[in-house]
Amino acid sequence: MATRYPHVSVEVHGYEVRLEQVPGGLRLGQWRGGVLERRAPVLPASALRQLFDDARGRGYVRFDLPEKTSPGGRESAASPGRAGDMQEELRLDRTDQAGFVRVARWIFWPGEGVGWELQDAPVMLPETRFASLLGEAASVGLV
Repeated sequence: MATRYPHVSVEVHGYEVRLEQVPGGLRLGQWRGGVLERRAPVLPASALRQLFDDARGRGYVRFDLPEKTSPGGRESAASPGRAGDMQEELRLDRTDQAGFVRVARWIFWPGEGVGWELQDAPVMLPETRFASLLGEAASVGLV
């Protein structure tokens, strides 16, 4: 039996992207047929803004998204953090599909030839990390 947390969602090309209020923060994930997929969510930038505006209206998040500025030509925005001794980032990146973005965690593996690695999975982090990421993304015209 799946636990259903308070959430808002949008339909995108046959799958659902949910923003859920979970213990310890928020989870942004991609669902298909009622099953959480093991991948970073991809959705239109406008739908991402809609999700967070809806979540704010229902009291699931406590921050407002700033107004989108004019496009600045940037392809991504990030909220840096730490994962133990390693660096990590919550990133919002443009995809090859016009108007779509991916929200994912990236971890920096130290060592020669390693570097940043995409964690292709649902994102579950404290609300402050999402607020930081979306604030930057709006300020550079991504959402």
